[in-house]
Amino acid sequence: MQAGKDHRDAKKRERRGPEPEGPTEFRGYRYRIQLTPQVADALDQLFRGCRFVYNQYVALCRTAHDAGEPHPSEFAAVKSLVTDARKTESTAWLASYASSVLASTVRDGDRAYQNFFDSVAGRRKGSRVGPPRFRRYTDEQNARFPNGSFNIRGGWANTQRGGGRLYLAKIGHVHVDWYRPLPSLPSSVTISRDSDGTWHASFTVKVETEMAPTSDESDRIVGIDLRLADYAALVYSDGTREKVAAPKYYRAAERKLARANQALARTEKHSKNHEKARAEVARIHQRVVDLRTNFSRQLAAQLVRDNQVICMEDLDIAGMVADGHTERRKSIHDVAWATFRRDLATAAERAGQEIVLAPRYFPGTQTCAVCGHRGGKIPTDIRQWTCGCGAVLDRDYNAATNHLMLARGSVESLNACGSSRAQLAGPEDESGTAPCGDESA
Repeated sequence: MQAGKDHRDAKKRERRGPEPEGPTEFRGYRYRIQLTPQVADALDQLFRGCRFVYNQYVALCRTAHDAGEPHPSEFAAVKSLVTDARKTESTAWLASYASSVLASTVRDGDRAYQNFFDSVAGRRKGSRVGPPRFRRYTDEQNARFPNGSFNIRGGWANTQRGGGRLYLAKIGHVHVDWYRPLPSLPSSVTISRDSDGTWHASFTVKVETEMAPTSDESDRIVGIDLRLADYAALVYSDGTREKVAAPKYYRAAERKLARANQALARTEKHSKNHEKARAEVARIHQRVVDLRTNFSRQLAAQLVRDNQVICMEDLDIAGMVADGHTERRKSIHDVAWATFRRDLATAAERAGQEIVLAPRYFPGTQTCAVCGHRGGKIPTDIRQWTCGCGAVLDRDYNAATNHLMLARGSVESLNACGSSRAQLAGPEDESGTAPCGDESA
């Protein structure tokens, strides 16, 4: 009997794969999935059940708060809203869905409330988090299958191209586009449907933390100044500089989006043509999001790979959006600075690199990078200005040079000579780069 137990334990360890030896972290692996109409309908019904349970949990917490009672525990909520509800006549239809998936929905609601409580108490960093709201059928639809409620045909190692199908409890098999293999056994999978009708499966996997590869220029420091016309001005401690052009994906899609919205307005609501037109509008928006995300992650990976320290400004993006006019707000949303900062922070953390944030409202544009004199406010239409010391400065490069000076050790790396700083902060030349210490400019 003991031998049989040991054999089963060995099989479980084989399915899990080798345990990571060093520090670990959880990562998400997202794949497109292809569904049959029957499976798609079953998942739509499952989303309905998850939305119902989530809203019941929010109502339960609000009722307890209004009555002055303690916040319901996760265990009590799962027992009441899932276990007991599946046996009640009015909600017996919940028994047609996997109980573990419905319980995961309650846990998601409990986590949302904990984030709200931590935010109110000041234990959570970042902007204030509001209390959970009721979910609507027009919101993003997803369902999380914990370990034991899903299976990959052939095991997690059979996730190369053309690998095994994914089985979901009480749903069926779905085909996954395995564009890269999973590194180990996933602990959960979340099935989601985007607004354009695209389905995805996101696997949560524990992996060993790996340091990203760095180039021979890893001791280099970069100062970044984010802009609208040009996405960013980059000044490096080795004396080179460059400007990254803003892709403006939304601006490029505006004409196509206008035609799609016009076609949508001409259809009758709740008709098949209306749903097709709505999906086309959503597809265009999703395409813009995908392109923007790809650009942001590639730029972040390149900066982290080629530099040891990165210094950039801490922009008040919400304030800039609130104070700007319509066209300016549209341009700020199009460049997606917040997305870039998040991707850059994630890439730097994984690579062990350092990010230095200049203080918010730091006058990098107004301060001369050569003599340090701070002038007055400079209108945005002035791209070059002359300091009292005689240095002719490029607005963007001057700010990026000042950000570079803020980075730890950047003064020594940049060279203290004023001619080098003037060259880095000066107007654009033909090549766009200047070697440090070159006196010819």
